[in-house]
Amino acid sequence: SDEFKTVLGYELLSELQSWEHFYADYDEAALYKRRREILATLPIGSMHDSWVVGILSKSGKIFQMKERFKIFLGPMGQRYLMTAYEDVTDLVEEREFTNSLLSSSSALIVTTRTGGLIHSVSQAFMDLMGYEREDLVGKDLIDFYHPEDQKRGTSSHNKFFDTETQELTIERRLLDANKQTKTFILNIRKSSVSSTYDSILTLSDVTAAKEAEEKLKRLVEIDELTGLFSRRGLNRRFGFDQRNEDLGMYLIDLDHFKSVNDG
Repeated sequence: SDEFKTVLGYELLSELQSWEHFYADYDEAALYKRRREILATLPIGSMHDSWVVGILSKSGKIFQMKERFKIFLGPMGQRYLMTAYEDVTDLVEEREFTNSLLSSSSALIVTTRTGGLIHSVSQAFMDLMGYEREDLVGKDLIDFYHPEDQKRGTSSHNKFFDTETQELTIERRLLDANKQTKTFILNIRKSSVSSTYDSILTLSDVTAAKEAEEKLKRLVEIDELTGLFSRRGLNRRFGFDQRNEDLGMYLIDLDHFKSVNDG
């Protein structure tokens, strides 16, 4: 077909001198054996999905193509074999990339299907969180979010997949198998070629950094002697632009408290 020639860069199929110049991993004996078996066994008119093969373009680039075969009869009753090719190069490359991440000793990777259901997880993620694979696969990722982050997580997930945005970076807290909170930076990337998962999440554990940040905030915002908010802490939590709802406060005047405070 014209499309086939365009993809491979050929103007005329006669430029293909032999199958040896067509298949990246050419094995003449295996090729003819496979085609003889298909011609002998495949019912007339039915389409048979085969495997993915490497096809050489005119420039030498290797395309990953999925072969599909169909048998039809010629005018004299001969059995002819028609082969259709589907370019799955992007899918194969992404699958290999994802598999390399999932098998990495350090990468924290989660892939999810439609609706946020977990499709696969890396060993490093399971080791860090203390879960077994069966505890995670098939479950909604948001169920592992900290309760305070779950509503926000559902909203951002739906918004992300309802737009044409291809990548999103967010901060979320997850609960490990011991119900301890860990903080992550999540990079979410949509998959446009995979038929088994919709997105790939790369996670960076920033728990230690967040704990250090919170400790520093407490030192700045909490009075060490009384354990109460300092002026800075009160302003950060109860300032006009920090509140989502109205607030009431009690003011108590303690006579002669200065002597206690000075002591």
